[in-house]
Amino acid sequence: MNKPENVKKLIRGIEGPVVAMTTSFNKDMSIDFEGLKTLTDYYADKGIKNVIAAGSTGEFFSLTDEERKQVIKTVTEQSAGRMTVIGCAAHSGTQLTIDLAKYCQDIGCDAVMVTPPYYSFSDFEGLKKHYQMISDAIDIGIVVYFSGSVLRFPAIQKLIGENWSCPSEILELASIPQVCCIKDASGNYGWYRDISMRLDGENEIANIIGSDGMGYHFWGHNYGSRSFITGIGNMWPEVELDFFDKLKSGKTGEALQIIKDKEISYLRATKETGKYWSCVKYLLNEMGLPGGYMRPPLLDLNDLEKKSVKEVVISSGLLKK
Repeated sequence: MNKPENVKKLIRGIEGPVVAMTTSFNKDMSIDFEGLKTLTDYYADKGIKNVIAAGSTGEFFSLTDEERKQVIKTVTEQSAGRMTVIGCAAHSGTQLTIDLAKYCQDIGCDAVMVTPPYYSFSDFEGLKKHYQMISDAIDIGIVVYFSGSVLRFPAIQKLIGENWSCPSEILELASIPQVCCIKDASGNYGWYRDISMRLDGENEIANIIGSDGMGYHFWGHNYGSRSFITGIGNMWPEVELDFFDKLKSGKTGEALQIIKDKEISYLRATKETGKYWSCVKYLLNEMGLPGGYMRPPLLDLNDLEKKSVKEVVISSGLLKK
């Protein structure tokens, strides 16, 4: 594969839990930049090696372009080389994405995360051109992200399915020079397996970042996936790091027990609210960390939802009474 050395380094080096950071908002909906710095230090000090700034969990869709830039810059500068920082450059148009990606490159991000344009694009050829033009414009890595919001497009639906082999179109996207990773939020275990076997592991064509936490990665790890988006790790990184260490060292039974004891009940309780990102901020606040408030159109948890989620994380041993 014709990949630059910095991209090859990212493919090999992005490993284990990846924290998709929240964006801390004050009660007046302004950005809590000091809170962002605190969270960045928290993850770096806990041993997290990879973070995404101003992504979906970071509510990028509620930020102005200038606010997004400042959030990404704050995290990048505060990280000071301690973590791989992936700035979210997802946008509705290719040139808009390129402009934001160039900014991320200029301020020192290691990579940018880019979804397909979330309003419209011209089938696979339009999608491929989108990523190729971004690749031609920057020198840092690109994380191709099939987020939940773009799975509705027929062109994406064609690419994501249990076909028992990696779709040729996915290989074409992965072969674009600056593409270092594919982040999968499909929830399709068969597809996750197929692309991991073809692209990741020993093949080193693209790093496959599985979403939906430890249980999803427990499956993908066996087929070559190197990394995964955290769930619990936004609040309790040590749990995710312990899980990954056990999995990597072959202690699969102990890794599975962490999922059973802690993650399953956590995911069930938080996703049942229909406000998963709100749960993350609420739990950060409960730990004395700057989760802050949600920005409309997203809402904070109500009192009943808070009570339900808190009871589960206490019973799982994640949060002390």
